Amino acid sequence: MSISFYTPRGTVFDNNNLLQEIPITAQVKIKGKMASSTQNIDFYWGSENAGIFANNRYYNKYLGKGWKCLNESNLIS
Repeated sequence: MSISFYTPRGTVFDNNNLLQEIPITAQVKIKGKMASSTQNIDFYWGSENAGIFANNRYYNKYLGKGWKCLNESNLIS
């Protein structure tokens, strides 16, 4: 599976307006084919953290050791 993010208005925030919003669009491909917008796809957000191992609360078997799962609703113990 691959995911690509597109930001049609760029990725730079202006220091004069820190509350501005920048639109982002994601395209998901599974086995090279574009996923349907109605298709349910499990996903896991993670941040690198060397202290995460299999016995840690934030461990996720799909992310692996060294990655903290950030979406708590999808944590796998």
